[in-house]
Amino acid sequence: MNLLLARASGPLFFIALLSCAELASAQDSARGRALYVANCARCHADPPGSGFIDPRVRTPDEIRGALNRVSPMGFLQSVITAQDERDLAAYFVESLGPPTNRPDYNVGDFWWDQKNGGSSINLRQFSGRNQLAGIWYTYDASGNPVWFLFNGGSWSGPSIYTAPLFRGRGSPFTAAEVDPSRYGLTEVGLVALVFSNRDNVDLTFTVSGQRTLAKMVRFAFPN
Repeated sequence: MNLLLARASGPLFFIALLSCAELASAQDSARGRALYVANCARCHADPPGSGFIDPRVRTPDEIRGALNRVSPMGFLQSVITAQDERDLAAYFVESLGPPTNRPDYNVGDFWWDQKNGGSSINLRQFSGRNQLAGIWYTYDASGNPVWFLFNGGSWSGPSIYTAPLFRGRGSPFTAAEVDPSRYGLTEVGLVALVFSNRDNVDLTFTVSGQRTLAKMVRFAFPN
C-alpha cells in the first residue's frame, strides 16, 4: 500500500492509496458479467446455470483449470487474464451462489459400462447444476436395444441423485412424416445415481419392478 502525506491547514494526515496491484486484485462482478456474455454465453447459455456449466467454477483457479482442461475453451487461455478470472469468479458466485448438495465436479459426460460395453448413459447438467437429464442406452430381456430417459430429479446427498425414469415412443425413423400423435413418455420406474468420485458412478434402475445395478465409468475420449 502506498501512503501519501498531506497537510490540510492543520494536523498531518495520512491518506492511504491502494497500489495498482491491489486495485487489480479487487473483484468486479459487473465486469465479470460483461466478460461472461462476450466470451462464454454463446456455449454456456445466459444466465449461467441454464445450460452447461461446471459447478466448480467459483474461484479464479477453477476457471483457469477449466480453460486448460476443456479443449473447446482452449482459445480463451491467451484471452482471459488473471483479473478477468477474478471478475468472472465474482459474477459466478453472485449469480449461481455457493455450491450446495452436489459433487464439486461436473458429472455431465458420456459414461459406459465396461462389463457390458453396449450399455451407456449420457448425462447433462441444467438449472444452475441442480438438475440432471440423462439417456440410458441398454438392452431389454430379449437382448434388443432399448433406451430410457430421466429428468426432474433431485440431489439427496453430496453424491446421490434420484429421478423418475421414462420410456419414449414415437414415429419410426423410416416414416415419411412424423406423426405427433404417436409421441409420448411413459414413467416406468426410478433411477438413482451414486458418484463415488469424478470417474465412477453406480446406477440403480428400477424398471417395471425389476431392480438393476450398473457400474459405469466416465468415457475417456482421445485427445
